[in-house]
Amino acid sequence: MKGKITLNEHRLYVALRQIYYLIFEAEEDIASKYGLSGQQFIVLLAMEIMSKVQNRQIKITDLASSLYRSVYSISTITDRMEKNGLVTKKRNLSDRRVINISITPLGHKKFIRVIKACREMLKRIFLDLSDSDFLSTISFLKTVEKNILSEPALKKIKINSSIRNGKEIVDFINQDI
Repeated sequence: MKGKITLNEHRLYVALRQIYYLIFEAEEDIASKYGLSGQQFIVLLAMEIMSKVQNRQIKITDLASSLYRSVYSISTITDRMEKNGLVTKKRNLSDRRVINISITPLGHKKFIRVIKACREMLKRIFLDLSDSDFLSTISFLKTVEKNILSEPALKKIKINSSIRNGKEIVDFINQDI
């Protein structure tokens, strides 16, 4: 276990980092065409899933945990989004420490445009993959995820696998909008 990494380990690490970067940049590019940043799009996606699929009130703390970000980071992003008219924030009347957030009609309109373009991009990216490719890649990535999460510094992180396995989410993303 201890020792030097192999060439294949290095290649895999670089490939995973590059794929992450390319997906991030592709989402950023698409979102920017509709007046959003990639981060704003991901926040709106999480909010849409929470409100429409999971049918629940959205709190800043819920957004932070579902996006694996700090509350401060999500608050900063959503403050900018509120200034741009994409979301509204309100203190919870029963617990003043809690901030509820909702999507405005403008935020929803921009989200719909970006999700449609992202959906088309994903179809193009995955065009040549077979069902077997999908299943083996998902299995491989779950093993890598399990190993990453066994690292002592990451023990506190909880992965929300329901978003990975949720047919309701796929149905929501694929709806005619």
